[in-house]
Amino acid sequence: MNRKTVPVEDAAKDWFNDPEFVAEFEALEAEFAIAEALIRTSEEVDQMRKPRTNGTARGF
Repeated sequence: MNRKTVPVEDAAKDWFNDPEFVAEFEALEAEFAIAEALIRTSEEVDQMRKPRTNGTARGF
């Protein structure tokens, strides 16, 4: 089987020309915002857990 790779940007152009796709995508905006906030918070907690360069712990 010979598969062709399609860049996501090219596929997205087609997807966003579909009104049904756009409506569903926009309906998920709140969920995307929650996921983004959780990821950002997780990254911030990870940074707090890393020791400072002077050897003292920051945060936890």
